[in-house]
Amino acid sequence: SLKSDHPSNKAFLIKMLSIFIETIPVSVESMMMFFEKNQFDQVSKVAHKIKPSIEGAGILVLKECIRNVEDFREKKRNVVQLKADLELIQKVIGEVIVAFKIEIDKLKEGEN
Repeated sequence: SLKSDHPSNKAFLIKMLSIFIETIPVSVESMMMFFEKNQFDQVSKVAHKIKPSIEGAGILVLKECIRNVEDFREKKRNVVQLKADLELIQKVIGEVIVAFKIEIDKLKEGEN
């Protein structure tokens, strides 16, 4: 996880968590929107874009899932499978955001 890499650099960690909170849910929403419009290649593009952030944040439960979405054609994922993958991503990212906000509060408290 990020924390073990940068134990001393709280400002850096807060910034990384904040960027994740600001950008990733928006991207997840756009994937859902593209999915609803049957624009599956756009869904794949967004998955490709956010994959490094998800892996960098150490969200292992989504490792295979985000790749399934990114490579849905190669993996011959059908619409039902793609929707299930997206719903899992949405659910997990929602939980991660809550955890990251708590983490930021703890880091900020530690500064005082």
